[in-house]
Amino acid sequence: MTFELTVRNVGGIDELETTFGDGVTLLSGPNASNKTSLLHALTFALGSDDVPLRSGTSRAEVTLSNGDRSVTRTAERAGTGLSVSGESWLGDADNADDLVSFATFLEFNDLRAAVRNGDSFEETLKAPLEVSSLEAERAAKIAEKQSLEDDRDDLEGAADDLADVEASLSEARERVASLEDDLDDLLARTTADEDDELAALRDRRTDLAAERDEQRRRVENTEDAIERLENRLETVEADLADARSTADEHDAAELRAEKERLERRVAERENRLDVLQSVLTANREMLNGDFTGALGQDAGLTGDEYACWACGQNAPESAFEGTLDDLVDLVERDRERLEDHRPRIEAVSEDLAAAEDAAARVRDLEADRREVVESLRERRSSLATQRERLEELEGDLDDLDERIAAREHERAAEADGVVAEIEETRAALRDARSTVGRLEDRRRRLESAVAEYEELEKRIAELSSDITALTDRIENAEAELRESFNEAMDDLVSVLEFERVQRVWLDGDFELVIAREVEGAVQQESVRHLAESERELIGLVLCLAGCLTYDVPEAVPVVAVDSMGAFDVVRAQRLVEYVGDRVDHLLVAMHPDRASALEFSVTEIRDALSA
Repeated sequence: MTFELTVRNVGGIDELETTFGDGVTLLSGPNASNKTSLLHALTFALGSDDVPLRSGTSRAEVTLSNGDRSVTRTAERAGTGLSVSGESWLGDADNADDLVSFATFLEFNDLRAAVRNGDSFEETLKAPLEVSSLEAERAAKIAEKQSLEDDRDDLEGAADDLADVEASLSEARERVASLEDDLDDLLARTTADEDDELAALRDRRTDLAAERDEQRRRVENTEDAIERLENRLETVEADLADARSTADEHDAAELRAEKERLERRVAERENRLDVLQSVLTANREMLNGDFTGALGQDAGLTGDEYACWACGQNAPESAFEGTLDDLVDLVERDRERLEDHRPRIEAVSEDLAAAEDAAARVRDLEADRREVVESLRERRSSLATQRERLEELEGDLDDLDERIAAREHERAAEADGVVAEIEETRAALRDARSTVGRLEDRRRRLESAVAEYEELEKRIAELSSDITALTDRIENAEAELRESFNEAMDDLVSVLEFERVQRVWLDGDFELVIAREVEGAVQQESVRHLAESERELIGLVLCLAGCLTYDVPEAVPVVAVDSMGAFDVVRAQRLVEYVGDRVDHLLVAMHPDRASALEFSVTEIRDALSA
């Protein structure tokens, strides 16, 4: 399958279209021929959001396609960053960027750079596993568990306290029951000794107290009613003053006479207009029609003449026409005067209606005032009577209280010891009941605490189980990852046949360990102790091992390698063959001198990539 790559404004590339087929393709060109820019463009098309824009431009575009599919991505400058749009070849997968880092091994690949610089690469190496999300979930559960354990420790001993409180509560209830029995016995003794006179006095007092309370309520209700009526009277008097002021502004009789006078004048004008209009109409018909009627038409020296129906003398037609014109003017003036009277009649009618409304309002308010004043008089009279009755009842109660007190004093003298014992028993009973109430409240709180403690214990156990499961998942995933990496690196080291490096592997802390021969003996060293060229070799091997471990070729159609200057020609040939056998499409960027020494097809890109 052949892939087509179209690049615009990436790195040093202005515009480029290139193709590459199955297997291994060597991209050959001298230094500064933008081989790396081409691989950056490919990385961007696959799914990375990091792409260098060509100097002087604000927008880059890359299209990757084969016969069945095509994707186009763009990047535009947005402040100090980039705005990326378009679907990548890997789609919207959450780990697209992670997979790309294990498919394009450019000089500044995160893993290669970490090994080269002696930095930690554990997080980058484990990124596709999403172990960080599992560790974050585990950390959250550990924090929650610790918080719940602190809460549980605060509730430690609640069960023991509850048992103590229940025992104390049982004793307190027994004490209450015993005191109640004692009080009943004492009251029975006093009741048996009580005389009929004191009982009658107390009954009478109860009845009078109830009547007194009822009379107080009546007095209060009457006082409230008087207050409401007084407020109502103030409101009515204020409204009445306003209504009288409005009524005084108009003289209804004068307005009514004025209205009648104007209406008579209008009627007279209308009658006069009817007469004039009839005369005018009749004379027009006589002048304009063939029938002269009473005019008596006769031929004269200056034209037709008519005999006036009013005076009988002959006059020319023009004189009659002039008279008709005068009549027309008179009719029009009367009509204008008639129209002048109508607004005045409407204004007078409105004022008359307002005056009549004001007068009606005054009458209504005066009636309301009389009604309120009468109600006030009745309520005040009733209040005086009620207060007199209340004073009588209170006086009767005072007399009864004195009689009862005197009789009780006599009784107290007779049975002082029993009364004192009753009071003591009642006080003790109140204390005992209060103790029961406090203990019951304490028991409810402790029961709630015990229930909360049990829920916390249950939740802590669940969290412990979850934390153990997450720890196992993380450890198993990390163990499987280390094992897979170590197998892949063993395979690669065996293929490359390093002279002094015997083995490269990841230890339990995801640190690279190198076993190499030094003066005939094999010893372990950290990657930090290797020379820069050796670290460059190990970094690329680690990237390739990750590519194979994560089965990147299953998801990423193209694998790209750059900056292989640390490998000699023989190892470069072996490495390219090894990787090429495991991926469908492999792009390797090389200098022409090295590319020509390898046994693969070479795509010369000098002219295509030069800006």
